[in-house]
Amino acid sequence: MSFVVVATRGIQYRSKPTMGSQVHDGPSLGARLNGTVVACEDSSGVDFLHVDASSDEVLQGKLARGVLKTDSESLYLPMRITKRGMHLVTDQKPDPFEVIAFQGVRLRHTPTYDNKADGAGPKMGVQVLGLVIQGDDGLEYLQIFNSGMFVPMTDRTKEIQVFSRVFQEDDIDDMCGEVWSELEVTMAGMTSPPGTTPTNKKAAESEDLAQEHAALTHQTEAARQQLDQAEAELAKLQECNRNLEAKVVDAKRRCEEAEDVSDKAGQVALDMQEELDEASEEVEELEESIAELELENQELRARLADH
Repeated sequence: MSFVVVATRGIQYRSKPTMGSQVHDGPSLGARLNGTVVACEDSSGVDFLHVDASSDEVLQGKLARGVLKTDSESLYLPMRITKRGMHLVTDQKPDPFEVIAFQGVRLRHTPTYDNKADGAGPKMGVQVLGLVIQGDDGLEYLQIFNSGMFVPMTDRTKEIQVFSRVFQEDDIDDMCGEVWSELEVTMAGMTSPPGTTPTNKKAAESEDLAQEHAALTHQTEAARQQLDQAEAELAKLQECNRNLEAKVVDAKRRCEEAEDVSDKAGQVALDMQEELDEASEEVEELEESIAELELENQELRARLADH
């Protein structure tokens, strides 16, 4: 079987299926390996992957160069960090999830709410692939396969949903198929009512199954319609978000323009005040000159009168 490593920092090889038997560095995030799943030989309760060493190209290169000397027939990798903890290597298909929190969500290094990574995480509307696990703090976390990081499925109070599972048509068909199979098993195990013949029993079962099938088909169509409506609502919310962001940007631009105009108006007012002060000083100087001229004129008139 084929497996993929989803541990952020890779995994160390073990010489036997126990957590404490590390021998050397193993494959890194995203590496694909072949092997078989075996039970642990310690108290961890974790399943181990008995690795087909030929599927690890990096390991083969180290062995060929003589960098490592190990028994390539006895290499194991833990599938999880604990029995119900985060995945380290898996053959499970990741499920698609979409961020529905308006503000987005921060990434976590481990499935712990406060162990936040630096920088922004996935924004609203972004889809990621991963598997849901249980964190040590009691919250559910999505382990993202392509990065090995974690994101909480809800807020700390479990009241606000952060992620929503993205159901595609194949998923709905699979769920209907499972229900259909369970119904067939249930109907097959039912005994015939008194007075009915086997032929009548089969006819009655066929009719009941046909009715169940019709009901499931109707439910499937209703579920698809609800999914379409939810996607349409999400698209509207995203459009509203984009419009709000555009309005915020425009408002900021107008504020900047208003501040610029205000600064220019303030500078003009200062310049005008300076010009007014200068004009006032000139008026005072002219008034003083006029007063001096009037005195001189009076003196001249007095002299003329004396003559």
